[in-house]
Amino acid sequence: MQEEQTVSLTENEEQMIALGDASETLLGQNVFATVVNHLAETYFQSFISTRPEDSEKREGVYAQYKALQDVIGTLRQFQSVRDQITAKYADNLQEEMDYE
Repeated sequence: MQEEQTVSLTENEEQMIALGDASETLLGQNVFATVVNHLAETYFQSFISTRPEDSEKREGVYAQYKALQDVIGTLRQFQSVRDQITAKYADNLQEEMDYE
């Protein structure tokens, strides 16, 4: 007699899937893209408008730009983790179906 296997997500996996879904929604919003582009342009303009001796200001603006990139990268990472989790369970479900 075969033992029936079921695939169930852990609480952490469910949270990561929800974060991935929310990240995808946010990244797909036109207003979010507009804000990101506006901030990047503002940082660029601030950077190029500094005087040669204002290295501290340039470093601060650079840090702001990198922080913005970190936010976007984190959102994309949440999507990637979600996709890995769902792919893992899709593979497991397919294996179970093939086994039966």
